[in-house]
Amino acid sequence: MTKEDCRITTNYDEHDIFSSIYSVIHEVGHAKYEMNCGPRNMLDQPVCQARSLGIHESQSRFQEVNIGHSAAFATFLTPLLIQYFGEQPAFTEENVLKLIHRVKPGYIRIEADEVCYTLHVILRYEIERALIEGTLDAVDVPRVWDEKMQQYLGLSTKGRDDIGCLQDIHWSQGSIGYFPTYSLGSMFAAQLMHTIKKELGADKVDKCIRTGELTPIFNKQREKIWSQGCLYETEDLIVKATGEPLNAKYFK
Repeated sequence: MTKEDCRITTNYDEHDIFSSIYSVIHEVGHAKYEMNCGPRNMLDQPVCQARSLGIHESQSRFQEVNIGHSAAFATFLTPLLIQYFGEQPAFTEENVLKLIHRVKPGYIRIEADEVCYTLHVILRYEIERALIEGTLDAVDVPRVWDEKMQQYLGLSTKGRDDIGCLQDIHWSQGSIGYFPTYSLGSMFAAQLMHTIKKELGADKVDKCIRTGELTPIFNKQREKIWSQGCLYETEDLIVKATGEPLNAKYFK
């Protein structure tokens, strides 16, 4: 395998077509960053490594949320749903957009809407911080998870660790402290899209998404993020790409 050979995984839910669609979009965001990371003539050098996990997640969340949850994407997606699954009452552009923007607390982080997603991240961060600080024992994680799910999302996972503390792979593979990178990445993704719309024009960006002709957007990502590899520190890369430090106002 080479630097430009990226494999992705996805998941399928026969009752929810959007689960797989957005899983693929998210993972392709990671893959495109990896495949284009750093100067092309230095692929075997350290500069072609990803800058940080936060930047990595920003590129996947950029694809998933800032492109995939836009009204323009609903316009692009609706005819494809009809083409492959036939005419159905649910397959109108207006309804697809409502489905994409639906806010409803759920058990699974990767299927969470934009409002609930960060609450899932906060829950995990608070638990892993307590584990590291020694104020929480591993045996008590399921109980605390259930308590926090009820507090933040009004749902109980008591007796269902499969949809609770065991749903993610991160802790089992030792990735402690990873979850905040999803929120940091989401914030930067929103800031990056704001910059790209300012430079290309919001109408042009929307047209690119509506028509599926994403090359101008990808070119901006390549210019600002992908081609830089890990040449700059994360904070410097954000300023270089957008003209200012990380700013949560674009995430609202």
